[in-house]
Amino acid sequence: LLIDQTETISLSEIDAEMLLVSWLSELLWHFDTNLMVPTTYGLSIEEACCSDGQGPGEASLEAKVGFVRLTDLDLSPTTDVKAVTMHNLAIKRERGMLSVRVLLDV
Repeated sequence: LLIDQTETISLSEIDAEMLLVSWLSELLWHFDTNLMVPTTYGLSIEEACCSDGQGPGEASLEAKVGFVRLTDLDLSPTTDVKAVTMHNLAIKRERGMLSVRVLLDV
């Protein structure tokens, strides 16, 4: 795979849902500013218990991401994504698996 640039991204949010929005927004920022798309990544996600011990609390992410310019792949965007939204956002944990629903503002 082509890699033009490698970056380490560290994020921390109040919960997993906000962390997901921040992560996708970070990737969107790379695309919007330099037409960079992720081609490789390794990430670690941690979710701490909230201070009262009654459920999830702060979530953090550490990622090493390899980016390539879209033009280096001989591709061009066909639709602009304006933002990652919280509308109908859902993260479900079932039988050791995660599923995510996220809507993008186009």
